[in-house]
Amino acid sequence: HASIAFEAIRAGKHAFVEKPIALTSRDAEMLHLEATEAGVCLMAGHLLLYQPAVQFLKSAINDGLIGRLRSVHIRRANLGRARDVEDVLWSLGVHDVAVVMYLVDSEPEQTIASGDAFLNPEIADDTYVHIRFESGAKAHIHSSWLFPELRRETVVVGDRGLLVYDELNQKVTLHKKSIDAELKNVDEGSEVIFEGHAQPLTLEMQEFIECSQTGRTPRSDGVSAIRVTKVLEQASECMQ
Repeated sequence: HASIAFEAIRAGKHAFVEKPIALTSRDAEMLHLEATEAGVCLMAGHLLLYQPAVQFLKSAINDGLIGRLRSVHIRRANLGRARDVEDVLWSLGVHDVAVVMYLVDSEPEQTIASGDAFLNPEIADDTYVHIRFESGAKAHIHSSWLFPELRRETVVVGDRGLLVYDELNQKVTLHKKSIDAELKNVDEGSEVIFEGHAQPLTLEMQEFIECSQTGRTPRSDGVSAIRVTKVLEQASECMQ
């Protein structure tokens, strides 16, 4: 998408660019630089950042609801629709990398990945990405077109509890569970603490329009897009 975005920015237009904003971090950086110099809004289509449930997770983490953040686990899997050009990481996993970067809000220290290409040579259809952050938190993302059931789930682990986001039903459940210093299980039950459906695409477009009109920085701006692209780039290099 980078070449089309460059044309729009050079024409003085605000640019909403679907994910992935570019296929290399260098192109993502150049897009951000040109948009900044042109004084236009550059916004990446990281749709899940505009899901109210993801916003709720972010607030819950920042408010210390589950204590210190330890890890984020995301699975996005189903049987198909497989592609014969882009792999499952760049097609599906890009959404979850964006969510992880948003929730953890720390610089990645290391990204490692593994993947399998069963359907088309060199086009991964099942991938695992593991990210270690400067804050000490870790993230694990499983993306697959070769899975028996539809799974869209995010688990956020803290030292005083866990949050489970069921994306299919748009519910967030708080599990008041942990393991104490003596390695004893602590279980105070669980409860649904967020439930609600919305139209994230509408919310995303409203943000783009508002930021274009006011100059406010969008949630999925060029800087966030660079960070996401770097992780995808490093994961792809690792798999190769």
